[in-house]
Amino acid sequence: MTKYIKLDGQDQPAAQPASVPENLVGAQDRYELEQAETILGGIRAWQVTSHQKHIAGDFDAGHLARIQAHVLQDIYPIVGETRADTLLIDAQLKLAAEKNNDASWQPSPASATHRTGADGQPITLPPADTVNLRLDKLSESLAQANFLRGLEKPEFVDRFTNVYLEYARTHPFEHGNGPVLVATMGLLAERAGYHVELDRVPNLARETDAVLANGEAGDPRRLRFALGAAITEDQSELGEVSRRITLQVVKPKPPPELVAQNARLELIQASLPLIDRAPGPESDPLRHSLKAVYTGDDSPASLGVIRQAARSQQSPEMAPAAARVEAAATLVDTLRQERQNAPAFQQSIQRLRGGALAPTPSEISR
Repeated sequence: MTKYIKLDGQDQPAAQPASVPENLVGAQDRYELEQAETILGGIRAWQVTSHQKHIAGDFDAGHLARIQAHVLQDIYPIVGETRADTLLIDAQLKLAAEKNNDASWQPSPASATHRTGADGQPITLPPADTVNLRLDKLSESLAQANFLRGLEKPEFVDRFTNVYLEYARTHPFEHGNGPVLVATMGLLAERAGYHVELDRVPNLARETDAVLANGEAGDPRRLRFALGAAITEDQSELGEVSRRITLQVVKPKPPPELVAQNARLELIQASLPLIDRAPGPESDPLRHSLKAVYTGDDSPASLGVIRQAARSQQSPEMAPAAARVEAAATLVDTLRQERQNAPAFQQSIQRLRGGALAPTPSEISR
C-alpha cells in the first residue's frame, strides 16, 4: 500500500519504511499494530468512557490529544500530539537538520495528504496544519448546540453521525484514530443522554471510509443506520434530564458591557417624561445627569439626581413613570457595583486557589 506526502506542492509516493512505526508492543507488521490498537487501545478507551480515567474537555484539539495520550500510552512511545503538533515539531527538526547538514531527515508521515481506506481506496486528508483549527471549530459548533442535548433519538443520530464523520474526516492523529474516536464519541453521547459503543458497530471502518472516499458526495445513510442501531437512551436520571427539549439550544449570555449599556438606555427612556414635567431651569440638573449616564457615568451622584426627580412626582398619573425610573436606576446601580466588585473578587479567588490566604467572610458571602 502506497502512502503519499506533499513535496513541492505535488503528491509524491513516500518511501516505505522497512518496519512498522516504532511501538512498545513489538509489532512487526501493520496487522499486529492494528490488533494492538484495537485491544489495548480499546481497553484504555473503555476506561475513559466508564470514567475510570476522567479526561475533562469540550472535544477540541487539546481534549482529543489528552484522550489519545491515554488511549495509546501502551502502544506508542510518543502520544498526545495531533498531526498539526507533529508537523510543527517536524519543521523544527528539519531546520535543525539543515543547520547541522544532516541529510538523514525525512518528512514525517503526519504530512501525508492521503491515507489508504479499509477497502484499499485512497482517502484525501485535510492538510495537517489545519487539524487543530478544524477540531477547535467543531468544538465551538458543539458548544453552540449544547453538545447535542435535548434531542430526540432520530435527530440525535443524524447530528451524531455528522459529528463522527467530521472527526473521522479530519483524521486528527497519525496513529490510533479508531480507539480515540470510540472514547470521544462515547463521551459526547453520554453528555447528550445516550449510550453508544462504536467498537461494537459491524464494519464501522469500512462504512466510514466508504463515505469519506467520495468526499462531500459520500452517502452516509448506511453508516447512519449502523450508528443508530448502536445508540441507546441513557435511562439514568441524568440521561433523562440531558434529553429534555429545553436543553436543545444554549442561549449565550450577553456580555456585561452590553447589559450595562441597555440598562442605561432604559433609564434614559424612562426619565424622558420627567423632563417634560419639569420647568426649563429646574430640569437642567436632570438633563445633565441623564447626559452623564448616556456617556457611561452611572455614578451614585448622577443616579441620585435622577431618583430625586422621580420621587418628586406626586401625581397619580406619574406614578408608573416614577416606578419605572426607580427600577431602571436600581438595575444600573446594581450592575455598576458588580463591575466594581468583580476584579477584586476574581483577584481574591486567584489567591485562594494559590493557597495564599484563607477566605474572608465577605469573599464567602459573595
